This record gives sequence, structure tokens and C-alpha cells, in this order.
Amino acid sequence: MKHPHAEVIKAWADGKTVQGRPPRTEWQDFTYNGDNYMTFDKNLEYRIKPEEVVDYGMIFHTGTTSSQYFQDKEKLLSYYVRETEYQGFLKRTTVDGKVVKMEFIPK
Repeated sequence: MKHPHAEVIKAWADGKTVQGRPPRTEWQDFTYNGDNYMTFDKNLEYRIKPEEVVDYGMIFHTGTTSSQYFQDKEKLLSYYVRETEYQGFLKRTTVDGKVVKMEFIPK
């Protein structure tokens, strides 16, 4: 019989951060410090901690946005050559591939 937390246990063994919680409470990071082992209690919920990624696009003077997003603004600047063509950056934050925040940063 497959363990109910098998996928999370595998991810934890591969170095991912695992979060746990009793039902209907806040998620907390679980860490292994060499002394305690994670028990993966059947009365708790577990998940792999959602990964947050921040990257940047550009907003041009025409009001359109770039089709390319980079985590490094300098790479973005080198991709779009003329500095006079844009009015600022669009900072995008995603969690597990879903956009959770967009922010305009003027140049």
C-alpha cells in the first residue's frame, strides 16, 4: 500500500522544502536539522512549499508590454536595445506558475 504522503516524502528527500499543518490552520515550514526526523503524521496535511519567482518585463511608450520576461533586468535591457523605447519595468511575481502580483517600476 502506498504511503499517503509518498510524493511529498520523495520531494523532501530530493531537497524541497516541505510544509505541514493540522487541518484549517496556517502552513509551516518543516526542516530537518540532523536531530529530528519528519514523521509525516497521518493527522497532518503536507505539501511542497510553493515556489515564488520574480521576473521583469518592459512597458513601452506605446503602452504595450514586452513578450519576454527575465529574472535579471540587465538581460532584459540588453534584449531590448533602445532605452528611449520604454517607460519602465513590469515586475511579475508568480507562485507555482500563477501570477500573484504585478507592479510597475518606472525607469
